[in-house]
Amino acid sequence: MNVTLVNPPNHFARSKPKHKLYGYGVIPPLGILYLASVLEKNGIPTKVIDAMAPLAPLTEMNEMIKIIKRENPSIVGISATTPQIRGATQLATKLREEFGKDIVIALGGIHVTSDPNFLKRFSVFDFGVVGEGEIAFLKLAKRIQVRERASGIHYGERPTNLDEIPFPSRHLINKYDYFERGQEYANISTSRGCPFSCIFCNVPASKGQKVRYRSVKNVVDEMEEIKDEYNGRFFFVDDSMTLNRKHTLQLCEEIITRKMDVEWCCQTRVDLVDESLLETMHRAGCKSISLGVESGCERIRNKIIHKNITNEQIFRAFQLCKEIDVRSSCYLMLGFPTETRDELYQTVDIAMKINPDIIGVHLTEIMPGTDIFEHAVKEGIIANEIFDKYAHGEVQLVNWPVYIPKGLSLNDLLEARKEAYMKFYFRPQFILRRLAQDLVSWRNFKMDAYMAWQLFRHGATPSSLDRMD
Repeated sequence: MNVTLVNPPNHFARSKPKHKLYGYGVIPPLGILYLASVLEKNGIPTKVIDAMAPLAPLTEMNEMIKIIKRENPSIVGISATTPQIRGATQLATKLREEFGKDIVIALGGIHVTSDPNFLKRFSVFDFGVVGEGEIAFLKLAKRIQVRERASGIHYGERPTNLDEIPFPSRHLINKYDYFERGQEYANISTSRGCPFSCIFCNVPASKGQKVRYRSVKNVVDEMEEIKDEYNGRFFFVDDSMTLNRKHTLQLCEEIITRKMDVEWCCQTRVDLVDESLLETMHRAGCKSISLGVESGCERIRNKIIHKNITNEQIFRAFQLCKEIDVRSSCYLMLGFPTETRDELYQTVDIAMKINPDIIGVHLTEIMPGTDIFEHAVKEGIIANEIFDKYAHGEVQLVNWPVYIPKGLSLNDLLEARKEAYMKFYFRPQFILRRLAQDLVSWRNFKMDAYMAWQLFRHGATPSSLDRMD
């Protein structure tokens, strides 16, 4: 028996991707690579097909089927986010046409985790795994291996000792499908779970609110193993890297003790950093940090989003990054329940006041498994069955569903986003600073020029355009 794991495109198309930088910002699918490592450790040959790899996107169905036929798997496991659920359903339907019952088709990922009953409505899938899949999928694969039947919804078991999971099977992907030579970095996780309850997020539904950590030794051992292959560059994908201050400090001290020449970036909350912590992180190789601010209005941020952070905490965190020479990225969102036009523009204006190195401004997308999805359904912004229709291909979702507050329009949100980007990125001092950096890198110059054109023309980044394609 062998298994093929697929990260499908948002949808299969007849032509090549529209945008030059299709999948801009997409990184290797860590969840699938962890699943593959567990299967391989247990003697089950496994292949990975990532249709979302930005430098080698696979959006043509015939090409996908040709690859799967060549692998001749017993099980095809498809992992899908909500935007990918259309592509997942298309692929499963085509596989059933081509292979009949000679192949087992499984579904995992955040969409089915947020909506387990999806499997009951889409019988083209044999079974689905809800939540973390390493333990459950392995058990099901072993059952299939001895010709037992596997069907229906199966709830994943959350590993309590993350050190027992083998390192991700990165050898199953081609890193140059994601990075140009010399630009490689490895995405790496130190924990699972998130204790917070932001209105727009479905991470707690996937990994739970109880946070589990890998040991510091286990994490740094993995870094050491792949350090040379990825030029000593890492991205920690934890939702809040510094949630456990002691664990982060121990991790940094281990990197320093081993005298590892590395650089890395991470993401966290503004209320989870302080001067001493940031200084230690910087000494251990932290070059940049992404901080979620979401709204410039304290009422929206704390009463509606449930972020529970103050303006003072926000400004202090970004100021510390400047003082310690850690590049900062600020992420903002537009469109929340009860948000007014004035509050919308408080978010537009706060980027200039914070003055980080980079900003990202996004419309609040509606995803199943989130509180904002429930708000949107109750208020009639979207229909409860919208994503089933999308999966069936009955609706195209040319513009991904976003939350539009009462009294505002989609155009209001788009105009506010464009204004935020134009004010921030088209300042003379910002342009001069970026040009100074771009003079030493033709690649960076081309990337910045392309980004500037997209911002000027569309008021959005390439990644936002891809989601709306």
